Amino acid sequence: MRPKYGTTFYWHSMAPSGGGQPPAPLLARLEKDFGSFETFKAQFKKAALTQFGGGWAWLIEKDDRLSILKTGNAETPLTHQG
Repeated sequence: MRPKYGTTFYWHSMAPSGGGQPPAPLLARLEKDFGSFETFKAQFKKAALTQFGGGWAWLIEKDDRLSILKTGNAETPLTHQG
C-alpha cells in the first residue's frame, strides 16, 4: 500500500514550526470528504483523544473516500480491511 500524498507530510508536521494546512491535493480531498479542513481536524482530534488505552487515530481511504479510523494497541488499518 503506497501513500498517495507521501510520508514526508507527517515528518514535516513534527517539526517545531510544523503543522498547518496539508498540500493542496490532500487539502482538497479533506474538504471534499469532511466538509472543511477544520471539521477534519476536530474529528481527528476527537478520535485520538477518545481512544481508550493505547492506540491510534488514522486517516484512511476506503471506497474512494477519506475517513477516520481508531485502532487499539498495535492494530493498523490493514487489520480492518475486508
